[in-house]
Amino acid sequence: MKKHILLLFAMALLISFSYGQSPTVPGRPQPAKPAQTTPPKPAPTPKPTPKPAPKPTLEVSPQTLSFAANGGSKTVTVKASSGKWYKTDPAETWATLATKGNTVTVKVSANAKTQQRSTSFKVVSGNLSKTVSINQDGAKKQNPQPTKPKPTGGSNTTTTTTKTPPTSKKETSLSLSSYSESFKAEGESKTITVNANEYWVSSRPNGPVSGGRADWYIGTQPDASWVSYTKDGDRLTIKVSPNPRTTKRTDYFTVKCGDKEKRFDITQAAATPTTPPATSSNAQTFTVKGVTFKMIRVQGGTFRMGCTSEQGSDCDSDENPAHSVTLSGYYIGETEVTQELWQAVMGNNPSRFKGSNKPVERVSWEDCHEFITRLNSLTGYNFRLPTEAEWEYAARGGRKSQGYKYSGSNTLGNVAWYYGSDGSKTHPVKTKNANELGIYDMSGNVWEWCQDWRGSYSGSPQFNPKGPSSGSYRVRRGGGWCFSASDCQVSFRAYYTPGDRNDFIGFRLAL
Repeated sequence: MKKHILLLFAMALLISFSYGQSPTVPGRPQPAKPAQTTPPKPAPTPKPTPKPAPKPTLEVSPQTLSFAANGGSKTVTVKASSGKWYKTDPAETWATLATKGNTVTVKVSANAKTQQRSTSFKVVSGNLSKTVSINQDGAKKQNPQPTKPKPTGGSNTTTTTTKTPPTSKKETSLSLSSYSESFKAEGESKTITVNANEYWVSSRPNGPVSGGRADWYIGTQPDASWVSYTKDGDRLTIKVSPNPRTTKRTDYFTVKCGDKEKRFDITQAAATPTTPPATSSNAQTFTVKGVTFKMIRVQGGTFRMGCTSEQGSDCDSDENPAHSVTLSGYYIGETEVTQELWQAVMGNNPSRFKGSNKPVERVSWEDCHEFITRLNSLTGYNFRLPTEAEWEYAARGGRKSQGYKYSGSNTLGNVAWYYGSDGSKTHPVKTKNANELGIYDMSGNVWEWCQDWRGSYSGSPQFNPKGPSSGSYRVRRGGGWCFSASDCQVSFRAYYTPGDRNDFIGFRLAL
């Protein structure tokens, strides 16, 4: 019996050792197992606080330029944090600008007048602008040199005084029937009378006195090419050409006769920004430097803007809520601005996909405004970018709308170049069908800049809305050659910073 107990005890020991356990001896206390400790978790690394976006900056140096009367040229350096900027032209023609890289070279012609003259221009980058002042000295008056008296002899020289006999001298009178005139913006001619006479004045009390008409001429010439004159006897006719600018302009010239000189001032009224009259025709044609383009009349009306029923489930959140908008009548481009028109106005072509009848692209919102400023100066009209509401109303077909999903059709391929049709390049304008108003490519081809800043819709009715007063992004509409069908819907909204340029963004004019 004891042998059996010992044998069982030995077997228990063997099994315990084989499993790594200490044997349990009856009646003997067992050592406590060490407590298992879990290593502490490392403290989480704090996430870096995102740095706020740097504020845009614009530096222009110098901002004041001074020139001598004989003219010359100076350079202004521009530093824009966005890398995008443009300049406006000075109001006066005697100062011209040339841009190269980040510099503007200012060239000033000689000033024949004795008065100082001044003008200015602006450098614009996004919402920032700096004004550069240009000042030029007037020409110096040519005063006759005094005659030096002949030196007298030494102490042995005898000075003889000779009496001067009484003499007669010729004097001139000069007057104008008017010394200033105002001219209409459309240009006109006006005539003044010049009264110039010569007569003898004697130092002798009863000396000869006689008079006669003296010849007169234009002394200081007008600077401006828009002023011309014709002399006919004692009559002077001043002709002023039409003023294409929306600011008034001034100049002057002088009339001289003998030692007399009179100044005549010219002021011409500013052109009034005009809109073509509403006629029975739904289009107006314009020609700039041989390039013709059409603007389509859009009659005013009320429509639902945003995610309307025909857009289905493809709407994005920023297309809601759909809301009522009422617009006054306006004109909008029959097509996107073409490379041919851009070249005529700007003298360059920034587009990637070249073609005179293709839409211009690689133009920023800021570039578009420089183009419009020059176009208005050439035409005297007040062209502009359409508001976002004007763009959508025209894309939907205005009063003639059939409620299409895209501009002019529910079948996108009939009216648009997009990724699903030919997503490799832009195409000439007017190669797809027009919409209900006769407007082309409002879906597809290139995105189109609008005037508005990005903003959220309101559910309340709107009248001629213009969007927020400020922001960071400008609206673009319509989709493009390398974008999907949903981007080409009439309600779809997208945004870019005003300085962005891409080969899928162009624009359309409004008036």
